[in-house]
Amino acid sequence: MSLHNVNNAQLLSINLSGVSDGVNTANFVVPMGVLLGDLNGGGFVDSADVGLVQRQNGKSVTLANFRMDLNASGFIDSADVGLVQRQNGQRIH
Repeated sequence: MSLHNVNNAQLLSINLSGVSDGVNTANFVVPMGVLLGDLNGGGFVDSADVGLVQRQNGKSVTLANFRMDLNASGFIDSADVGLVQRQNGQRIH
């Protein structure tokens, strides 16, 4: 699934139809928050998120720190730190 034109700081509902475990099939509605800079999944951007990206500044992206690469450049740098700092105080509406 691909999401396009989704505004920042939104709570979406994703409809999953025909999900099967091999025995049963069901439909589900799953909530999904979209919030640039919310690195720890808290529903808001704060100093904890800023600290997370600052500690990874200068590092290559790995499976453990990929969320800190906000601009998807493959490297965590000052551009990523700046993005989180500018989002500080944002929360999901």
